Amino acid sequence: MKKLLSLVLALVMALSAVGFAAAEEDKAVNIGVTSTLTTLNPLAVDNTEIVKYAVSLVFLPLVELNAELEFVPQLAESITTEDNLTFTIKLRDDASWSDGAPVTSQDVAFTLAIGADPVSANIALPLYAVEGTDDDGFIESGAQEISGVKVIDDKTLTVTCKWPTALYTFENNFGRYLFPVPSHVLKDVDRADLLSYAWFNKPDVISGPYFITEADLQHYVHYQANPDYFQGAPKIKYLNINVVAAAQMLSGLQSGEIDLVQQTMGSIPVEDYDAVRALPGVTAVTGTPITNESIFINTAKVDDVRIRQALLYGMDRQSMFEALLNGNGEVIDGFLVSASPYFSEELGVTAYDPEKAAALIAEAKADGANTNLTWYVNSSESTFTRRWNTMPPCLTKSACTSTFAPSVWRT
Repeated sequence: MKKLLSLVLALVMALSAVGFAAAEEDKAVNIGVTSTLTTLNPLAVDNTEIVKYAVSLVFLPLVELNAELEFVPQLAESITTEDNLTFTIKLRDDASWSDGAPVTSQDVAFTLAIGADPVSANIALPLYAVEGTDDDGFIESGAQEISGVKVIDDKTLTVTCKWPTALYTFENNFGRYLFPVPSHVLKDVDRADLLSYAWFNKPDVISGPYFITEADLQHYVHYQANPDYFQGAPKIKYLNINVVAAAQMLSGLQSGEIDLVQQTMGSIPVEDYDAVRALPGVTAVTGTPITNESIFINTAKVDDVRIRQALLYGMDRQSMFEALLNGNGEVIDGFLVSASPYFSEELGVTAYDPEKAAALIAEAKADGANTNLTWYVNSSESTFTRRWNTMPPCLTKSACTSTFAPSVWRT
């Protein structure tokens, strides 16, 4: 996570680095991404990196993490607690909307109530943990407030949880993924319409550094600097997120059509790494592994644990790693990579054991277990596809082969 955040910070610094030239020439800075966006609506944000960043350029979260894993102010000056149950959110005095109205605690409470309403529920927020919601995180549809959320004054509110919660957890789950919206603009919109409200594709009242000028979620989002941004007008006047195929990243960097690729949002094929590093005027920074490749198994279909275990024992992940990724990454068991502060080498890595895999399959099959498996594979990235195509016919990927890719930007 620390390395990931360092690279996110590098993205910001890279944009600052090209900002002066862009400001002089009014040239747009183009960020290449390889995933389409599901939404630009802050009320419908999911947990994907591309959506979070695309939205946070327009609607700020309360806080964000820096490279040192410290929460730094965005809309909120601070989030504190004395008992790990009630959390006090103090908004910045200077936080304001682009129309000049202040960002208030009423805006935050309004956004939380929308997120807890069954007709406009926010799937990214764990509102089931907030006092006053039911086990699914809902309040009565149309209710104007959550009983566990109290507005103290225009810049202060409290949120009370149902059970003790670490401050770090609260800041990460609510501070980073709650994007307050302007209640004075949206208060009269029917909640049933909010998740598909077209206004969010080109909002004219925002809290962040950029307005959206045009968007096609399958292809691009175009931004223009907010000159009245309360933290100061951005140095880069025009910014674009462009959705391209991974195979086009190299040619885009080569031609100058792409200025920046950040590894959690854009995938550069492994076979293009050396060519990207060799491009004149392009800086490539390679970090430690931060993400992983994994599969989800429908245990109702694959209900015999022996078959699931055989999937792990039957894969020579080290050979796959070396042949397909050229050593760019690491082999791990589980979700956590070595960059995570919670990673432990004591967990070890399950050894390749095809004989044990075959024995487990034979034993399960003899007991009538289903051994006919159907796999659904994302085929948009060449290395990922080749990895699956080189699997033995009876086995496929079950654990994680963690990978990393370079973040690159044009200088």
